[in-house]
Amino acid sequence: MLSFLAALVAWQSFPELPPSLTLDGHFIAPQIEGAYRFDCGFGRAEIRWRQERFDPDSSPSLSDALRVTLLQFSVPERGVSPADLGRIRAMLERMAWIESATAWCYPDRSIDVWLRAMPKRDWVRHIERGDAAAPRPEPYLHVIKIAADGTIRLEQPEEDTPPSR
Repeated sequence: MLSFLAALVAWQSFPELPPSLTLDGHFIAPQIEGAYRFDCGFGRAEIRWRQERFDPDSSPSLSDALRVTLLQFSVPERGVSPADLGRIRAMLERMAWIESATAWCYPDRSIDVWLRAMPKRDWVRHIERGDAAAPRPEPYLHVIKIAADGTIRLEQPEEDTPPSR
């Protein structure tokens, strides 16, 4: 039964893109925001970010390339410290884009927010190589772990399978 509860997911899907937003081969153009509220019954987590891409007529660099900016992260029942917000903001700033966001709710009242995202450094290296035949880098899983006591940890697990708790 616990494994079933651990598999219970508070999942939100990305909204469909408006017809004016297109994929230009690098990123969804020109800017898009993601906002999710994951409700686990015993608590919820909310995250909102903005994604932007470089001008397709220019070469990307790590300073002005694709950009993910944290707009909001909250856990209303538990609070989030300024230090935790800073660590989450820094994690998102190292991303080129976020493909998906999912949350896992656990019986111990903890919440994991999973972000599948492309690291900015990997994507810029891929672009700078300029080899169209080179395999495209894969996005990584980044996890914001919120313990029942409100403690927040950031992890990058090697597997995409949630641990049972």
